[in-house]
Amino acid sequence: ASKLHELIVKKLAKICIKKRLIVKDSVHIDLYTEYKNNGKLFEIKTFNKSNFKKQIRHAIIQLKEYHFKYTSFNKEILSETDLFILLNENPEEFIQREQIEFLKNQNITLCWFQNNKIETFDENQSNIKWLL
Repeated sequence: ASKLHELIVKKLAKICIKKRLIVKDSVHIDLYTEYKNNGKLFEIKTFNKSNFKKQIRHAIIQLKEYHFKYTSFNKEILSETDLFILLNENPEEFIQREQIEFLKNQNITLCWFQNNKIETFDENQSNIKWLL
């Protein structure tokens, strides 16, 4: 899983670098960048059928904790920062509507790699257009 995780981080970093965005990471943060004075904080997760729900829950709390730590507490990233969970593959067969709505409620965009492109649900398209 960690090899796949690293591959996903590199693929995302490549997309950001191609767009001339500065890419940062830390002990905690998988990837952080800024686009038009707005922070973009990514938690990257790999999953399978048996650990999907756990991985999503873990990603949510990590994003919330890192957002607080690095915006409010350490002031190392922009306070206006969008939160993203980036998966290694399409989660549609595993995810339930309630989970999608909860992520929306928490202002977290769930996205994934598909054919070397970042995809998301139709209702989230505007949240990732800066990446395309």
